[in-house]
Amino acid sequence: MIGVISIVLVLGGLIFFHELGHFLVARSLGIGIKTFSVGFGPALLAWKGKKTRYQLSLFPLGGYVSMVGENDAADIPAPFTLRESFANRPPLHRLLVVASGPVFNMILAVLIFWGLFWAAGAFPLAEVGEVLDDSPARQAGLLSGDLVKSIDGNNVDTWAAMYTRIQSSQGNPLHLEVERNGQILDFTILPEKVLVEENGQTFDTWRIGVSPSGRARSLDFFDSAVQGARETWRLTGLIGQFVGRMFSGQGSLKEIGGPVLVAQMVHRQAERGLADLLYLTAFLSINLGLLNLLPVPALDGGHVLFCLIELAIRRPVPMRIQAVCIYAGFALLISLMLMATAFDIFRILQ
Repeated sequence: MIGVISIVLVLGGLIFFHELGHFLVARSLGIGIKTFSVGFGPALLAWKGKKTRYQLSLFPLGGYVSMVGENDAADIPAPFTLRESFANRPPLHRLLVVASGPVFNMILAVLIFWGLFWAAGAFPLAEVGEVLDDSPARQAGLLSGDLVKSIDGNNVDTWAAMYTRIQSSQGNPLHLEVERNGQILDFTILPEKVLVEENGQTFDTWRIGVSPSGRARSLDFFDSAVQGARETWRLTGLIGQFVGRMFSGQGSLKEIGGPVLVAQMVHRQAERGLADLLYLTAFLSINLGLLNLLPVPALDGGHVLFCLIELAIRRPVPMRIQAVCIYAGFALLISLMLMATAFDIFRILQ
């Protein structure tokens, strides 16, 4: 039951926060909101504000915002006015409303990481603990106690940041600047590829053969905020690299996880504890934000693209073209969802 409740709260909460972004920005710009629903399906509880209907619906996985004139410029029910129609607003206003959902997902990730770092009170330094025998780090001359200061000219202040730099190398040589006994030393290390199996998936990863020393730096309230933003940026980069590999053909579609895999991950992290569950929630929030920013017409990113084109050519993209693109985008998304679900089920059967 804890796993089921966790899945509902995590997935429902992520989508709700996404829709809350659309709602707040639309309201701030004076765009009319007909309905703001927490959940989908039949309304269990509803109340009417000055103009907006707020409701709690039967199925708690997410929510939606219904704006005046969102799908039909002529759909302006009383007491809304023509000026409150989404379709009649300038393209910049529409762009801000559409982009606000993914942006709020990124903000949520920063807030969660901020809270986790503040609660922990410290984060692991990029200090070497054990150096494995016959590893690239051992061959290069790295020793226990070495503090990594930068990799390829990029400052490294946490073990997580160091890990990210190693993964992004894709096997290319890394140039490390290391502090040892008060002296700065330079090392060049060639990472080695390792096959890792996790959650039923097998994928390539890169390592140099070191483990953290466990020494940590203490954090106050404001330091935690900075580290929360950095962790969000770090994971955004990792996810962006994964998406890039998919589009470039370097990755396999079998690496894509569907709703079944996400539910499994949430259930597993819930069993491990609240901190692990919150970390996964922040990671999924970044995924949701980036996914929605892809320039696929059925997603927020597709609508952002239409707005940018309108700003560039000073006239809207014809509705007929938009409709065709959106239908094609929906077909693509449904196909990818079915394929990812099939891969999830296949992994379970294996």
